[in-house]
Amino acid sequence: MVRGKAQMRRIENDTSSNQQTIERYRRHTKDNETNKPIEQNLQILLHLMAASKNMLKTVEDLEVSRRY
Repeated sequence: MVRGKAQMRRIENDTSSNQQTIERYRRHTKDNETNKPIEQNLQILLHLMAASKNMLKTVEDLEVSRRY
């Protein structure tokens, strides 16, 4: 199966790190007030990512237990 350019771009965008995304956002914002709590936003983002991983694990466990 061959992947097209659009699909490869989507994969590349998905694999970019969160820090790069935040820095890109900071560069493109006009209001510098959003730059101050960057560390706080990063901590919130990391917390949400961990929570989503835990939810995914729970869903996978439920699917496995449902099979038996």
